[in-house]
Amino acid sequence: MTGMRLGGVRRIIVSPDIGYPDNDLNKLGPKPTTFSGQRALDFVLRNQGLIDKTLLFDIELIRIIPSQ
Repeated sequence: MTGMRLGGVRRIIVSPDIGYPDNDLNKLGPKPTTFSGQRALDFVLRNQGLIDKTLLFDIELIRIIPSQ
């Protein structure tokens, strides 16, 4: 995150047209470790056609660790 200062926030938008893979119920991957996480994942997988597939991340710089 070149140019960011401590406490700075950047928004990253990943549109579906860049080619990230679609969810497939038969693929292996990380599993939620909480009940609420599993419920959220189940909701997303059941309603894929109703949900915008654009990913939105707000990244906050909270610490800088100098290289050695």
